[in-house]
This record gives sequence, C-alpha cells and structure tokens, in this order.
Amino acid sequence: MSGGNDIKGFITPNLTPHPDSRVYGWTEDQFINSFRQKKSIKESPMPWSSFKLMTDDELKAIYKYLQTVPAEVMPKVEK
Repeated sequence: MSGGNDIKGFITPNLTPHPDSRVYGWTEDQFINSFRQKKSIKESPMPWSSFKLMTDDELKAIYKYLQTVPAEVMPKVEK
C-alpha cells in the first residue's frame, strides 16, 4: 500500500496514512468524492469505470480500511 510499483511507466501512489501519501489528510467525503468525480491521472491504470458502481458504504469501507494500514514511506523508485 506504500506505492512505488511501476505499472507500464506509472508509479503507483502511497495510500497509507503517511504524511507524504497521496491521500494523507483526506476526509471520508473527499475520498468518496474522488471516486464520484472520476478524477484520474491521465497515465493512471486505475479502473475508474469499475469503481463508479460502488456504493457509498463500499467506498467508506475502503476508506476505513486504508486508515488502519500502517503508515509507510513510499520506496524510492529508480528509473
């Protein structure tokens, strides 16, 4: 969950509650809204169309789970 994986040139983000992560400090509403607005990074392989069918309760469960993951620093990625 700390990111740093290279998927066809896209480096996955850190999703742990570490201060340097992409989602650090997001509220539950901000997390859900990011899925509802279908925000994505152009190069991201994130399957946004699959997630748009999720209910708010399902997205809340993912948010709550991510809050339980130990905070980690994203590993250094060498290109």
